[in-house]
Amino acid sequence: MKTKTRKMLALIILTIMVLTIVPITKVLAETDVKPIFAISKNIIMKRDETSTLDVSVNEKLEFISFRTNLKYDANAIEITGIDEGENFPNNAKLKAITQEMGEKITGLEITSTNGEPIAINSARLFGINVKAKDNANLGKYTINLTQAELLSDDDEKINITPQPGSIIITEMDNSKDKPEFKMIYTEKMFPGEEQIISVLANDKLNFRLISSLLSYDDGIEVVDVKKGNGLPDDAEVVLYHDGISGQINGFDIQGKGVIQIDPNEELVNITIKTSENATPGNGKIGIDWNDILNQDWNEVIADDISANIQIMPELKGIEFIASRIEISRGTEFKMQYKLTPENISPLPKIEWITANKDVATVDSNGIVTAVGVGETTITAKVGEYTATAQIIVTEKPTIKPIIEIRRNKLVVGETEQINVKIEPEDAANLIEKIEYSSSDPTIATVDEKGIIKAINPGKVKINAIINEKFVSEVEITVTNPDVPNTGDSSITLFISIMLISFAGIVWLTIINKKK
Repeated sequence: MKTKTRKMLALIILTIMVLTIVPITKVLAETDVKPIFAISKNIIMKRDETSTLDVSVNEKLEFISFRTNLKYDANAIEITGIDEGENFPNNAKLKAITQEMGEKITGLEITSTNGEPIAINSARLFGINVKAKDNANLGKYTINLTQAELLSDDDEKINITPQPGSIIITEMDNSKDKPEFKMIYTEKMFPGEEQIISVLANDKLNFRLISSLLSYDDGIEVVDVKKGNGLPDDAEVVLYHDGISGQINGFDIQGKGVIQIDPNEELVNITIKTSENATPGNGKIGIDWNDILNQDWNEVIADDISANIQIMPELKGIEFIASRIEISRGTEFKMQYKLTPENISPLPKIEWITANKDVATVDSNGIVTAVGVGETTITAKVGEYTATAQIIVTEKPTIKPIIEIRRNKLVVGETEQINVKIEPEDAANLIEKIEYSSSDPTIATVDEKGIIKAINPGKVKINAIINEKFVSEVEITVTNPDVPNTGDSSITLFISIMLISFAGIVWLTIINKKK
C-alpha cells in the first residue's frame, strides 16, 4: 500500500511540474527576446517636401510574420509608401496596409513567402516614405509603431520595443543673423593623448534643435560628446554612430521646448583621442552644422567650424643636463632637462619628486629650493620615463662681487668690457641678475651687457648690482685724445733737421754736376 501511495504521489508531482513548466517556458519565450525597432529621428523637411524614415532592428531575428499599425499626425504628414531595406530577406514580402475607404496608409505587414522563418540581421529593415503637407504647421511630429505583433515559427508572440521617429517641418529664415560658433582646444597632442574640445556659441541662442555632423582625419578618434555647462537640465545630447565602423559621426542637441543659452557658454564638450600609432603631422576635426532650428521652428544657417590638431612625435625619454648639482642652503635652482626627441612641443606634463623635503623641495615647474644641508634625489617623471639627479645642499657662502677691467683710463670714444667675478668661485651659479649703472652718463655710459663707452673728459663710477642687492664699483678716468702742438720744441727741431737734410741733398747734387 505504501509503495502504491508513493508512486501515485510521484505521478501527481510530475504532472504538476509539467503543467507549470510549459506555461512558464512559453512566457519566457514571449518575454525574453525584446528586439528594438527604431525609426529615424529628427528628419528635417520643408512643407510639400518628401523624405524617408529608416526603420532598423538592433539584433538578429527569425520570425514568420510581423504586423504593426502606424501612428502619426495625418494633418501634417502623409505616408506615401513603404519600401524594402537593403538587407530585406529574399523570402519576405512587405505590404502596406490602407484604410478600407481610402488610400491612407495606416500600417504594414511582413510575411514569409515560402513558410520558412524570415531571418534578418541588425540593420535597416524597411523605410517609411513621408511627405510634409503644404499646409502643415511648423513643428516636430512623431511617427510610431503601435499594436505590433511579431510571430515566431511556432506562432509564439515575440514582444518588441518600438522607438518612435520624428520629422520636423520647418522653413528657411532669412531675416535672422546667422549664429556663430567656436572651438576651444589645445593645438598640439601626442600619440595616445586625450583632450576635451569645448564648443561655444558667440551669441545668445534660442533654439529647438541643433544637429551636426562630425568629420575627422585618421589618427584622431571621437571618444564621447557630452552636454556643456551652458545647456539647461532638460536639454540632452543625442549621439549618432556610423553603421559600419561604429564611430561617433554626429550629435543632436534637443529638449522638450525652447533651449536658451548665453554667449560664450558651452554647448557640448567633445572628447578626442589621438591613436597610439598616429603618424606625426596635422590632423583636423570639423563640425558641420547640419540643421539649426530657432524658437519658431525656422531653419537658420551657421558656418562650419574646425580644429587643426598637430600630432607631435612620440616621447622617447627624458634626462637631466647635470646628474650632480651643488647649491647653497636658501637658494633656488631650476632643473635643466632634455627630452627625446628634442622638438616635442608643447612640453608634456612632468611630475617632479624629491626624496627628502628636509633637504630640498621641488615645485611643478622643476624649481628646486635648498632647505637644509644634506643630500637628496630629484626625479622627473614623464609617463613611463624618468630622470634622476643628486642634489647636494651646503651652507650658503658670502657672495663678494668684484668688477674686473683691463683699463680704468679711457680716451673719449673708446669702449671697455666689464667682467664681474664672484668670490668664492663656487658661488658663481648664484648670480641671477646683473644690472649696470654710471654715476655720470655725460662722462661715460654702460649698457646692459657691461660695455663702457667714454663720452667726455672727467671721472665717473661704474656700478654693478648683482641680484639687486650686492654692489661693486670701479672708477674710470676719461681724457681727450693727445693732439700734437706745432709750437713744441720737439716739432721745431724735427722740422729744422728735415730742412737741413734737404738743403744738404741739393748742395751735393749741384757739386756733382760741376765735376
